[in-house]
Amino acid sequence: MRIALLAGSCLLGLSFVSCGDTTSAVSAAPATAEDSFMAHVDCVKGNDVAGLLALAPADKLAEMRKAWESRPPMRDEEKAQMNMALNMALAPTGVDDIMAMAKPQLEQMNLEEMSQGVAFLGMMLGGSDLSEAEKTDMSEVLQGVTEWVKTSGLNDEVKCRQTLEHVVAGLKESGIKTADDLNALTFDQVLEKSGIALRVVKETTAVYGVNVDEFLGSFAAKAGAEDGAVDVSFKAFGKDRSFSVPMLKVGDQWVIDKQEKEAVAPVAAPAE
Repeated sequence: MRIALLAGSCLLGLSFVSCGDTTSAVSAAPATAEDSFMAHVDCVKGNDVAGLLALAPADKLAEMRKAWESRPPMRDEEKAQMNMALNMALAPTGVDDIMAMAKPQLEQMNLEEMSQGVAFLGMMLGGSDLSEAEKTDMSEVLQGVTEWVKTSGLNDEVKCRQTLEHVVAGLKESGIKTADDLNALTFDQVLEKSGIALRVVKETTAVYGVNVDEFLGSFAAKAGAEDGAVDVSFKAFGKDRSFSVPMLKVGDQWVIDKQEKEAVAPVAAPAE
């Protein structure tokens, strides 16, 4: 299973290091806080990582570009592990080979214990800076996730194979065959691959009944009572829910005001 994770990380990791440039579909900064929030949602829904990060302050984008361009070289042992993972995943029998390694671990997977872990997370979030209504919504969503884990089929061999097929197909589409291929990507080339990575994430979650785009499509935002606050509504587990996000204008961009309140992102609801 470790090989599968390494292979997937080569592609899926791009969605976390990608940064925006002038190719983004976002042509101008949203005028209001609520428009900015929905622009973030729309970019994720459209697999537009460039547009998503273009919504960040310019200095943050500059930091991301600098961090990528000044990253330390990959160690020999890291390259060897990555090459082994890629060679296995991209081989004609790649999915079969990885499934053979994953099968014993799938058999040992205890979904009941995993669901208890989600419940424990809910207990930790109980004391976070949320309103009573938000705590209720969060508790109900986490309870829904807890029940979903038990019946999700995360330990199902057929679903695991489907997930691996999506990851391998995405790797082939990306053109990344070796660790050197990955390391040689420029900042803007990473950007080009990131949409594939985000799409693959959605394809793999869909295997287990989680339709991310449908969930994102339920989001709506309006101006809150306080200056800069955004009241966000969405639907999860068959019920309308809501939470408030404090926003702060930095230059031309609206960003989440993390100093005022850490906004807790809701979990995508499995399809009913």
